[in-house]
Amino acid sequence: MLWSYVYNWGYFMIAIEWTVFVCTHSQAGGKWKSEAQQAPLIVQKIMEKNFKTIYGVIAMGSLNILPILLYGHYYHFFRDHFYIPSLIVYLGIGLLWAGRAVCLLAEVTWLFYIVIAV
Repeated sequence: MLWSYVYNWGYFMIAIEWTVFVCTHSQAGGKWKSEAQQAPLIVQKIMEKNFKTIYGVIAMGSLNILPILLYGHYYHFFRDHFYIPSLIVYLGIGLLWAGRAVCLLAEVTWLFYIVIAV
């Protein structure tokens, strides 16, 4: 829920994440990862080797680390407490936003796949 504190469209991010979570688990239950074998290519690339590929690491990192990084940047936590230059923080935010875009593409693709399949 940290998205809602740091980003005006944060509720949209939360809604997409939870909608995908509910759809995947209501359709396949605990076997939702095995259903990904028939999923679109972007979803397969992110999920292959149990998210341990570059696509999976960036997608999961953007889901878990980006809101924390944005929150810390918003409140100047990295600059004031760790003396990390703003350029490094901005590079991290840029990389993770790119990963979040890939993740959003996979989530929307997965939702369309589930809606068409059902």
